[in-house]
Parts: sequence; C-alpha cells; structure tokens
Amino acid sequence: KIQINLPVIPEGATDNERRTIMFNYLSSLDLTEVLEKRDKLSYLSWANCLELLYKVYPTASYRVVKNPNTGLPFFSDPATGIFVYTEVTIEGHTTECFLPCIDYRNKPMKLQPYTYQQWNYKTSSYEDKTVEAATSFDINKTIWRALVKNVAIATGIGLNVFQGEADDIPEKQNDDHQNNGQQNGYQKNNN
Repeated sequence: KIQINLPVIPEGATDNERRTIMFNYLSSLDLTEVLEKRDKLSYLSWANCLELLYKVYPTASYRVVKNPNTGLPFFSDPATGIFVYTEVTIEGHTTECFLPCIDYRNKPMKLQPYTYQQWNYKTSSYEDKTVEAATSFDINKTIWRALVKNVAIATGIGLNVFQGEADDIPEKQNDDHQNNGQQNGYQKNNN
C-alpha cells in the first residue's frame, strides 16, 4: 500500500497555508500501486480513495446529497439528465461535487431512454443512437465516481488521475467509445 509521510507544517501556519501544503503533498503522491485497471484505463477505486483519505484525515466525512423532493440520491432534469451530488468535509471545510450520470459514449443518461442522431463517417449519413435509461447501478457508479473526484478536488488525493480529463473538449463525431486519453477519472495505461 501507499506509504504516507506527511509534510511538516511550519509552526504558526494559517489554515490556508496548512491546506495548501497538504494539498501539494497529497496531489504529488504516486498512486500506481493502488490504481485499478479496466481495459486500457486506470482508476482510483472508492475503497482505496477512502482508505487514503482516512489515513490522512481520520475525522473526514462525506455525504451523498439526496434530492429533497424524492428522497433519492440523485437529481433529474428532463432536458439535461441525471446528476449526483456529494460533499466531503475535512477539518470543517466542505467541498461539493456534482457529476452527471453518463453512458459508455459519455452521453447523459436520463430516467427514460432517448435517441439522438450522430454522423457516421463510414456511411456519410446520420444514424440514430439510443441512450438507455439510467439504472440504479448506473447511478450508484456515478455516486462513487463523484466521491472520488470530490476527494481529489478537496485534498489532491488522486488528482493526477483526473489531469487531462476531457470534460471541456468537444466530443469526436463518431461512435468510437475507445478513449484515447483519460476521461471521467480514468487514465489510459501506456501498456
């Protein structure tokens, strides 16, 4: 497992200085030993993430925010899809994270299946694609992904797995679901 040698915090450091020192240290950890693999992608599992979090911050806590209207652990909008919302609290400081529930093509999932048109370069025509309705399993996976991402944002733990994430890059216009880089908390292996 990962050896954690916490940095020395200078006497008299402010809370912000202490958080910055810890964030810089934790974001530089080599997590290769604890990354798990799926296909050609590496990811930090929620279990390994929480183990590292509690080693460093034993009093940390997290919360999956439930929709106050439904009591369910997700929010849904007919136009944009399903989102989950998590909070991580460390030493009185809370960090929030919203994350959409997406399918293997990174398309937003909704409560009902829907279709969209996508250009097929091979046939030079548009074709209909279907996004299936989200299941409880899809929502559960998104909750844990959101928590891992939230911990990375709050502490730096695993942040390097998310570096280069393509959330703000336009999608390719074909149906190739083989990611060539890292996306959504998964990092391509060089093997």
